[in-house]
Amino acid sequence: MSPRIVVLGAGINGLSSAVCVQQACPLAQVQLVSEHYSPDTTGDGSAGLWLPYLLGKEDAERSLRVCVATYRHLMELASSPQAGLIKVQKLSGYDLYTGMPTAIPAWTKSVEGFRQLTQEEMKQYPTADSATFFTSVNMDVPHYMNWLMKRFKSRGGILRQRKVEHIEEIGTECDILINCSALSAWFLFKDEQVYPTRGQVWKVHAPWIKHFSFAHVKDKDTAYVIPGVDHVTVGGTAQAGDWNTQPDPRDGARIWEQALHHWPELTNATPVLAWAGLRPTRPSLRLEPETVTVHGRNLKVIHNYGHGGSGSPCTGAVLWRSPPWCSRLSALRRTRSSGSCLACSEPSSPCLAYSGSIILCLAYSGSIILCLAYNESIILCLAYSESIILCLAYNESIFLCLACSKSIILCLACRRLAVSMLFVADQLCYDSLVAVQVFCVSLATVQKIYVSLPTVQIVYDSLVAV
Repeated sequence: MSPRIVVLGAGINGLSSAVCVQQACPLAQVQLVSEHYSPDTTGDGSAGLWLPYLLGKEDAERSLRVCVATYRHLMELASSPQAGLIKVQKLSGYDLYTGMPTAIPAWTKSVEGFRQLTQEEMKQYPTADSATFFTSVNMDVPHYMNWLMKRFKSRGGILRQRKVEHIEEIGTECDILINCSALSAWFLFKDEQVYPTRGQVWKVHAPWIKHFSFAHVKDKDTAYVIPGVDHVTVGGTAQAGDWNTQPDPRDGARIWEQALHHWPELTNATPVLAWAGLRPTRPSLRLEPETVTVHGRNLKVIHNYGHGGSGSPCTGAVLWRSPPWCSRLSALRRTRSSGSCLACSEPSSPCLAYSGSIILCLAYSGSIILCLAYNESIILCLAYSESIILCLAYNESIFLCLACSKSIILCLACRRLAVSMLFVADQLCYDSLVAVQVFCVSLATVQKIYVSLPTVQIVYDSLVAV
């Protein structure tokens, strides 16, 4: 029976997660359940710029991996033929600092063209003490989400518009629940760590603004200007614990005053609308598995929320076109030889991963796949009857798969033959390849089965040994 997967929440994280689940487990029945859909989500009002903002400081390393992975995919998409269709483009700009040290966060090592401005360049910004420059990616979120929605529907995705007030309402309707409910996790899963951070912005007509710019001033909210496809977004506020989603005229006046102080070229801009929304903030991203009991039945839940003001920068699942999120999730693919989904509690083809670094996949019915990777490696595996397919390699040939980021996967595949493997750090070598007719691998009982993803981690308990 096809696995039933429900994605709860249709914001940019929920919708992109749903598309990637379809990519990784194509025979699954995927439903997207939400009270609000685009253009009525928080993401629709955002500027859509990649920039880690108001992101929880706990587990910063994982947040960094997610944001950098998303940056790379969006940069790739911005250079693709589809960029014009879905309104994704590269966008350069500045971070300005006044009365505070210049910030050089860890993610700056991974973006294009990051540098500090020279004293000569700083003359253009008399209100700032220092500044940095880099190239980011900007998306028109409504266009982008419309594109994702078309992908979701074309693959048989089901939409259900409803407000879920208790997890029991949908817990019996699925085998796996992916929780992208943002602030609703507060009452659905009793998560008292999630809270709103209110943001208010202006959307203005100012087509002469070509670069984004953020003004960081000590003891004040960050002011910013971000050009988009149709409008320029001028902000903003970061009001923790404020649940008001209506624009406040006092906030609007203060935002505009600060913007004109830093960017007087906005003087002739035409205001189009004021908008306010709530960022789902948390001390850390909640990217973890949990098993909850619903009507006496254990339900596997994957949490994916708490992105703060970094919904777009941290959607490592946003691209259906082979993103790292999907490459990790590919361990959930159905194998043609077994006809069963690795995600759905059939232990015949177990997948073992630990701490985001080691992934071991075994398939049966005349096929064996054995892959080990370290750290940020990418694995994409399918097993076919009486053949080995390893990372898009198949039939009677020998193939080599290399993982990224100081990682090595050494895989030699040949029809009905086995693999001899040797791993070395930062270099690759072969050692003693022995071809035999049968290659058998057995696993002791696995108490915890992990699949580590950039934006989501899946845990399956107590799989039986093969």
